[in-house]
Amino acid sequence: PQVQETPVALMGAGLGANEALLLGSQAPKRIKAIVALSPQLSIKGLQPALSVLELQAPVFYAVSTSTPDSMEATKKLYKLTQSHPKVLHLYKPIGTGSEMLRNNPVLLPTILQWLQTDASANNVAE
Repeated sequence: PQVQETPVALMGAGLGANEALLLGSQAPKRIKAIVALSPQLSIKGLQPALSVLELQAPVFYAVSTSTPDSMEATKKLYKLTQSHPKVLHLYKPIGTGSEMLRNNPVLLPTILQWLQTDASANNVAE
């Protein structure tokens, strides 16, 4: 059987955000865009700081001000990220990770809009 190799967008929250960033650097041709909600500098041994230096896909970062450590980690990862476009959205205290989606009704539409416009503009089909 053949495997479809259409590039995909990855989205993760907390630990999942770290995993998405790491995978994005390991399989650049298969990743169209990355959405990272509340990534950390280190969670359960997953440390994406070096990986974001190698990313080719656009990255959407979002974090809540409710946890200063998470906010600072996300800002650092954003600054290290070399791919473009990249965006950083800071939200008032709305929780962390997937809680952000439940507690902020505009976050998901914002992500979808970014995926359809900014992220898509950077990934022209070959």
